[in-house]
Amino acid sequence: MRLCEQCEEPGKLRCGGCRESHYCSKECQELGWSVHKHLCKTFKDFHDRPAPEEPRGRVYRAIYFHPDEDVPRFVWLKCERVVPTYQDVLAGGYLATNEGEAQPDVFISTNSHPIGRNRALGRNLKHTIELEFREAFLYDGSKPNKAILKIVDRSSKYLHNWKGPILAYGTDLVHFPSSDPNPHYGVDLTPVDLKHLSDYLSTYLCPDPFDDSEVQQERKARHNVLKAAFKEEMVLGVRINCDGDVKVDGRPKYEGIKLPISHPIFGQDPVDISDQVGLSILVRRVPDSVEGWARRPDHGGFRRPWVNQAATFLHRDLNPNAERVKFHIEYTCFTGFGMAPIEWQRGVGAVMAIRKDKKKLHPHHVAALVDYSQVHLTGWFQGAHEGRIAREDALRQVSREKFEHYWKEWKARNKSTQVSPYEV
Repeated sequence: MRLCEQCEEPGKLRCGGCRESHYCSKECQELGWSVHKHLCKTFKDFHDRPAPEEPRGRVYRAIYFHPDEDVPRFVWLKCERVVPTYQDVLAGGYLATNEGEAQPDVFISTNSHPIGRNRALGRNLKHTIELEFREAFLYDGSKPNKAILKIVDRSSKYLHNWKGPILAYGTDLVHFPSSDPNPHYGVDLTPVDLKHLSDYLSTYLCPDPFDDSEVQQERKARHNVLKAAFKEEMVLGVRINCDGDVKVDGRPKYEGIKLPISHPIFGQDPVDISDQVGLSILVRRVPDSVEGWARRPDHGGFRRPWVNQAATFLHRDLNPNAERVKFHIEYTCFTGFGMAPIEWQRGVGAVMAIRKDKKKLHPHHVAALVDYSQVHLTGWFQGAHEGRIAREDALRQVSREKFEHYWKEWKARNKSTQVSPYEV
């Protein structure tokens, strides 16, 4: 006899809707209804399996959590072979910006968490649930996942800040540790698995005190790192959105973000202009921004929605010996002294900006610095190229003193109440 979904008692009662879930009593059934109801009524619609597209392929019932939808839902995951993989998830577009868009894995870095045990019930599962999601969902602009919030215990102190699209699928790999690390077949998920997902997501940051396996020890260490990162190791920065983000999706040009201290952006050098004015700002492209816009059928009338002039102007070359070079690609552009490198003039997309000293970076600070580079410095660098101004004189305009003065003027023009970036 199967066990109750809510406790360790025998499940004598069977759900009359989905015919999959078992309970020991009406009380336990009512207790589990808040989660179970989201997939119980639609389960019957996913009994007739569609034909696979590949000769050796299969189709498996999976559970999809879309960030813009209020509840999870069943989907058919089409696989090239009999074992579902992350490539199948990407090919189906389940982790794409817009559902249904095919998205090669070169554009999205994915992460997968195998769930082989319900820690809340202290029960091993008969199969493994694979939870597939974007690896960079915390800082790639992904939205909070509303469907996840519908099934978790919001009062739990072990919740994770899940964002972006998430897909759960099953394999016949039994609970870890396992002598055979390779799954052989996929498994159709049912409403029962939603209960396991609910318990897993509600206790994600809580290690299992009853599991001392090597895999679980590694998991505990990873959880401790995550807890430290979410509790005190986040840095406030700015996302500089590209033209499509602003004019099509309605996002602000400069948007506040949080990045973990372990983010790879902290391993790179600051842009020259910020270094010269004493702020040392690090800038990095948002993953999948350009590729995402290239795949969208509607660019809102823009030929190049990934253009980001603000990011371009932050990357002016301040080397006085850099000679001017002319390029003919999609359009004519120049590199050299006072110009941005070619890679920062085309295909930029949205970018992230953060201070190297990890102090708060406000959107107004970045907006003023961009304005300073684009408006104030352009005339000086243009004069240097035309020979009317010495390059050394143009470079003297890039200093903390000059930017502090410009900041006061910019603040007054824009009626900003933000403190100076040097006083943060």
